[in-house]
Amino acid sequence: MRKNLFICVFRTVVFTLSVLCFSGCTGTLPSRTVSIVIPDHPWEGGDVEKLWYSLQWTDGGAINTRFVGNGVRNVELKVPLGANIVVCAYPLDDLLPFGALIGPEVSAAAVVLDQDSGFLADLLLGLDSRVACSVDFPLLQKYAEQSTSDFRLLDSDVLVTDILNGKLSQKSFRVLESIEVTDLLFYPGIWESESVHENALAVGADGVAPDLELGLGVHRYLCVDRELEIRIVVSRDGVFKYERPALISRLT
Repeated sequence: MRKNLFICVFRTVVFTLSVLCFSGCTGTLPSRTVSIVIPDHPWEGGDVEKLWYSLQWTDGGAINTRFVGNGVRNVELKVPLGANIVVCAYPLDDLLPFGALIGPEVSAAAVVLDQDSGFLADLLLGLDSRVACSVDFPLLQKYAEQSTSDFRLLDSDVLVTDILNGKLSQKSFRVLESIEVTDLLFYPGIWESESVHENALAVGADGVAPDLELGLGVHRYLCVDRELEIRIVVSRDGVFKYERPALISRLT
């Protein structure tokens, strides 16, 4: 009788301790709140409506997503304490992103996103989130800044390969040459680039755009008066241009 009672009590204690241990291991981890600021987009000048954003950030082994409405520019994120955080804000879900690489230290200061960090953040979000957050953020930023003023010119294939192989060095930051783009036809008007590194294009009545020096990738220009967006795709196979209705317009 006593033996059966002892066994019953022992099993109850073991079960209780197991539940407590499991809860402790899987419960809410210590967290901190990070305040981020999304700056004005180059397309938001004057009486043009504000853009909405798709916000993504790493959270342990996961990537979280949040919709940020038109004109909302300050967002607070609850993130794991003591972890690197990759944050990326995509205007209209697919334009050139703003981003930040946030270290593990606790800070009350707001983090202002920018497009160059957006290039690095977008690249890291394409990797496994645990790999992305194990990268030495200060070193990554330092080497990128020493290599070019426009991070879009970095060879992402070389950079990703070295990150995955754990061999990040100054040699990982290979800068690609820009490609001269001439004789493109636009509708007359002022075409604003989405990039802070590119000037607006003033196209006259002949419709010929100024000569451009563009890196590989997609370059987007908006003419709000015509409510049109033109995309120039620069690849190793050539240059392609197409237009589509703009997703933003002037406020009425």
